[in-house]
Amino acid sequence: MDNNFGKNLKNNNRSFKKDIFVLILSIAAAFLIALSGIVNDFLLLTQKIHFLSSFLAGLFFVSIFTAAPALVVLLTLFAQAPLLEVSLFAAIGGVVGDFLIFKFFGSLRRLHFEALFKNPNAKRLSFLFKSGLAWIVPVIGAIVIASPLPDEIGLALLGFSRFPTALLIPLSLILNFIGIFIFGLIVRQI
Repeated sequence: MDNNFGKNLKNNNRSFKKDIFVLILSIAAAFLIALSGIVNDFLLLTQKIHFLSSFLAGLFFVSIFTAAPALVVLLTLFAQAPLLEVSLFAAIGGVVGDFLIFKFFGSLRRLHFEALFKNPNAKRLSFLFKSGLAWIVPVIGAIVIASPLPDEIGLALLGFSRFPTALLIPLSLILNFIGIFIFGLIVRQI
């Protein structure tokens, strides 16, 4: 095994543990926020400007690390504001969040995943990016972005497939709008 690969693997393991800790902390913060009434206070302050609350919730909804508190805000907004308005402005916030994550994954790909693909055992994974099946990677990424799953996964797939940044913004807007709108419809039916 390549010595640099071993170092990168150890660094990735530490980074993964740190990310899991931040995720657990984020979920705990979301529960505390929901129980404390801060969301209701914030929404009362921005009652007349649902678009701001929706935009901020959408911005934070796209990341696994901030999705839990954003979900609390979106659930409240779905009950209080017009669904189309919440979905549109949350989707615009999601575009901003997705763009930042997409740019981050461009550098992350160079730092972590290229070392992984140099490993002889992992070279089999790289066939998806070099074969006739390369088109499926961005399609799966788009499906993940539209789903309630964290957008980091879908954006990473788009980044690995070298998806053009110019197409990311309209695609992200459409997919986030559809995903948030459908989620809002489901929440309102419950």
